[in-house]
Amino acid sequence: MQNNQLIYNPSIFEQTSVEAAREIVLTPESGVSTQARWDTETPWLLNLIGKHIKPSGLIVDYGCGVGRLAGPLVNHGYPVIGVDTSAAMRQHATQLICNERFVAMTPTMLDQLVGIGVKADFVLAVWILQHCLDLEAEIERIYKMLNKGGIVGIADMRHRAIPTNQGWVNDGKNVKETLSRYLTLIQQYPYNPPDTPQNLRENAYVAFFQKNR
Repeated sequence: MQNNQLIYNPSIFEQTSVEAAREIVLTPESGVSTQARWDTETPWLLNLIGKHIKPSGLIVDYGCGVGRLAGPLVNHGYPVIGVDTSAAMRQHATQLICNERFVAMTPTMLDQLVGIGVKADFVLAVWILQHCLDLEAEIERIYKMLNKGGIVGIADMRHRAIPTNQGWVNDGKNVKETLSRYLTLIQQYPYNPPDTPQNLRENAYVAFFQKNR
């Protein structure tokens, strides 16, 4: 008898080489390479982040990957905590950024810091919430780590894509609607960096939320 049980399988993010890790962070889309996406989408996202971020304060890059966004923010003088469940991604980010203003840790380690009063002024979650198994729990964690008045910036597809033993699965949950139960949506943008594949233009978005309570 065939076992059709879905099992959460995030091992796809455990890439030992930086090159493979980068391709998981930004997958090639419609003939557009990882490097091309990196070169156009990264500065475009940083420009949007710059419109909503405070001049100073702690940033948490939730699902930091190899540090694509954390690195430039550290270089601009911000202290950044990179959070990732993948040990390989945390190692890549630490080695690539190599700066005392950056530290990478697990979500559990971050919970411990929040428990002793450490809070962030800005949380990034780029291409991450669409992949989380327990969306509500991850958003509750983000809410708890954020100072009142703090901002959450996300980029996601409009559908979910959870890694399982049977491939990527859409559980039908809505990231933006779930976030809106905890935080106030303050701005949404279409995902339209230069030369972005049509699939992303039609199905992805960037949004910023604020913690008001």
